[in-house]
Amino acid sequence: IECPFPFIVVEQSNNGAADARNRGAALARNEVILFLDDDMIAEPNLLHQHVRFYREGADAVIGDSPIDPASPPGFLAESVSRWITSTRVRSPLSPFDIFTGQLSVRRSVFEELGGFDPALTTGPAFGNEDADFGVGLLARYDVRHNPAAICCQRYTVSPRDYMARA
Repeated sequence: IECPFPFIVVEQSNNGAADARNRGAALARNEVILFLDDDMIAEPNLLHQHVRFYREGADAVIGDSPIDPASPPGFLAESVSRWITSTRVRSPLSPFDIFTGQLSVRRSVFEELGGFDPALTTGPAFGNEDADFGVGLLARYDVRHNPAAICCQRYTVSPRDYMARA
């Protein structure tokens, strides 16, 4: 696969999302770390939109993540889309606005906060590591929402898959 930038693929046992994100952050080499979920389709100007806010002094940036129109139709994708629309980011931000589906953060801030709590996403546990991280982030740092930073979520989880996760 051709890619216009260098990247590495890291394989590890499945110890949950928090552990995977912490490992990725530890291996990252730049001042800002961008987290994207595996089902996100980034708009071409996504990085530019995040960088713009860092140049203005932000410590962390969240963007918008609408459902990708190419997602298979169904009640789950439609209900996730309605939920996203109903919970549009408001000011001031709350920990529940901090989604690691699309979140960038200065490396120094990430390290000061100690990363994501792996206990929240190990074994059968799923989720809330981002809201937990958001509590510390919002208490001490300049976190900004950039609605022009867009990643569309390609929601392909079937009802059977969703129930298996639950």
